[in-house]
Order: sequence, then structure tokens, then C-alpha cells
Amino acid sequence: MSEFFDLNESQPKLISPYPRRETRPPAWRRWLGRLCLLGAVGLTMASAALIVTAPIPNAPAEVDVSPTAVIRPTAAPSQMPATRQNADPPAERPTLSGAQIVKLLAQPPSPPDESRLLETLGFNFDPFTIIPNRTRAQMITYTTLRGATPPSANLAADVAKKIRIELELRGLQGEPVGVDVVEPVVLFALQEEGINVVDGQQLMLEARRIKTQDEITLLNTACAMVDAAYDALYLELRAGVRENDGVALVNKVLYELGSEYVEGVNAIGGERTSPHPHLFSDRILRPGDQVYFDILHSYMGYRTCYYRTLAIGSASQAQIDAYKKCREILDVSIAAVKPGITTADIVKLWPKATEFGFANEEAAFALQYGHGVGLNIWEAPIFSRLFSLEHPQPIEEGMVFALETFWPAADGWSAARIEEEVVVTKDGPQVITKFPAEELIVAGVKYYAATGPLPTTRDAQSHRNNPLPAGHSVG
Repeated sequence: MSEFFDLNESQPKLISPYPRRETRPPAWRRWLGRLCLLGAVGLTMASAALIVTAPIPNAPAEVDVSPTAVIRPTAAPSQMPATRQNADPPAERPTLSGAQIVKLLAQPPSPPDESRLLETLGFNFDPFTIIPNRTRAQMITYTTLRGATPPSANLAADVAKKIRIELELRGLQGEPVGVDVVEPVVLFALQEEGINVVDGQQLMLEARRIKTQDEITLLNTACAMVDAAYDALYLELRAGVRENDGVALVNKVLYELGSEYVEGVNAIGGERTSPHPHLFSDRILRPGDQVYFDILHSYMGYRTCYYRTLAIGSASQAQIDAYKKCREILDVSIAAVKPGITTADIVKLWPKATEFGFANEEAAFALQYGHGVGLNIWEAPIFSRLFSLEHPQPIEEGMVFALETFWPAADGWSAARIEEEVVVTKDGPQVITKFPAEELIVAGVKYYAATGPLPTTRDAQSHRNNPLPAGHSVG
């Protein structure tokens, strides 16, 4: 042992066989350290004093940062680099010196005097050369909280007035103002203020049509979370689980993985699958049911739209055939994706509405379907036989969209739905929805008979699975 107690003492003490070393430095070394520390402090204080007292090059003798101050153009440099001597002199723009910016930042925020600003700036406003001054209360009153505020409060008119002033500050009065999403009361108030409101939604959709690599990474991450949600569903679904139980499980998985917003989870099982709604219920899943989910959520603003179909315990041959047809339509569509084609080239590969039980394309809308995915669930381009043949949209590298297909089963009550999200690359499609879907997957308990495991391909009605004696037929 390296240590032991001396038990001969009245107060046992710890004794070590290793002698202690003197660790305190000699006195001359301690004094030398103190002198070095004092020297460093002195140098720091001297440097700070020089910085504070040093004059600012070209600084005005007195800086006026009051609300009524007139912002003057800064003087152009007296000499230009040799390579720029013959260039045209830059246009003078209102700007601030470094000293003025420092003083402005040090002032507490206060509402601007609108009339004085208009007079001072003379409608020549450059947002890159002055510092905007907006209080939090002013920003909040740019909305009427989806119309919930009392109309008598005139908040919509206040919003419209503020926007008019902003336009006048920039010399843009009379110019068209594009609006993407707007509350109706605000729209009417803008028009009453004489503001030329135009459709800005198409412009924003055009801006979001091609995704950056960062956006594709976020969309891929959002899909990875849904992969995990489907994995959890595969392990959990069985007879006795309700559709809403599946929805709750998906929400739990997604939020635990970092989803910021689960927009919706469609859970449709059994006879609800053909034709189907887009809402879940409390229907109890039963052996032999086909059930499909569509999971829509947002990760850092980027959405998913991601269908999968599962069978509970087993699947009938009619369900398997419907799934194969649904998958075939989708596979042919994905294989055709490449830059340079249009949405018409994809939808012409799809069956007509009358081929799967619907009167026309409007009645079957969104069953054989495709749509861009990004900051919204539905972005450009859109794929539908309802309009894409006559109004095609181009397919370009960098687009991300979902393709989804549907096919009813011959049993009259089951159906299959599958959806894949696709990135358009220069070499063709890249699918980012990874939960297995090439064949119909069976979830739930595996059943065993006395002679061995029951097959996963079987009819939910047991009497249809055994051969009858000669002369008898299944009713």
C-alpha cells in the first residue's frame, strides 16, 4: 500500500512513504513575477490612453446626431488607385461617418419624427447608408392578428399608413407593391391609401423554384425524421391500434427529433382508403387492413409530404396487386425525371381518371399528383392531368418535388398510396424519402398456426384461405 494510518497515535493520522517536496518557488522568482505583472498592466493602460486620445482621421469637429440633423455626403477620396484614375467618380449618396454611427448606436431607441424625416431626406432614402429606427411596438402593429383585432381599432388603416410612409421615404409612392399573403382588411386598407397592390405570390414562388444545396440538405434532413417515424409505425401498428394512436406516435417521434411544426398526419385505414379523406379518425385497425399515412412536418422551415402504405398482419392478393400498380406508375414517373423536360412529359405517363374509377380529372385531382416542396408543402412545379398537359412547367436541375400515386384494389374497399420526394440532378432523379416502399410491407404481429406460420399473403376472411371439397365453391 502506498498510504497507511499510524494506529499508535491517539488521533490516527495518514502517513505516506513518499516524502513531500518543497513546491514554493524561491523569493527572487516570486519578485520577478510581480514585476512582470506590473509592467504588463502599465503597458495596457498606456495603450488604452493612446487609443482614447488619438484623433479620428477626417472626423468633423462636432458630430450632430440629433433627429433634425441633415445627413451630408462624405467627401470623395482625393486620390484614386492607379487602376481607377480614369473611372467615373462614384455618385454621392447620403452616408454617416464612423463617429456618427457610434453615437447613434449609443442612443436609446425612439420613434422617428415622420414629417421631419421626409423633410430632411427629401425622398432620397438609401437603406444601406442610414440606420433604421423601429420600436418593437411599431413592428407588432404591422398586423391585425389575422383580422381578430376589433375593426373599430383601425389597426388595418394604421398598417396601410405606415407602409405608405415607408414607400414615400424611399421615393416609391405610386410604384406597384407585391403581396404574397395578406389579411383581407389590410388589403382593403392598402387600396384605400392609394397603394398599387399587385400579386407578389408568383414572384415568391419563382424565387423558391430552384433550391440551393443548403435547402436540399434541410429537406433531406426533414425526410430523415419521417423515415424514423415510419420505422416506429412499422414496429407499433397491429390489430387494436387506432388511426389516431399512429398520429400521436408520429408527432412524438418527430418532435423528439427536432421538428418545429407537425403540420398534419393523414392516417387512413381499411374501408376509408378508397376513396379516401385527408383526415385521421379513431377507427381501430384490424387484421388484413391496408392503412396509409401522409406525414407533413417542418424542420427549420422546410417541409415534407411523404406517403407510405402498410398492411396489418397480412395482405390479400387484391391489395398486393393494387400496390404493385400504384408502384409501377410511380416508378415510371421517377425514371422519366431529368432536366429539360416538362410536367406534361410526366403526367402523360399517368392513367386517366376514368381508368381508376373517377368521372373526370377534376374528381380525381391530387390522386395522381406532383408538387414542389420547400418552405411550403405546395410549390412550383405542379403535376396534374387536370392542367399540366395544356400548361406545362419546365423541370430544372435543383428542383425538389414530390410525386404521389394512388390505385384502388379490386376488392372494392382497399387502396394503395405511395409518395416519393425527388431531387432533380444533372444526372437524373435522386429520391430522398428512404423508408422501404418497393413492395407492400406487412406490419404487426406474425401469426402462427399449429402447422407453422401463417402466410402474410392471405385473405382477411379465413374461410377464403382453405380449399373446399370438390363440388363446393367460396361464396
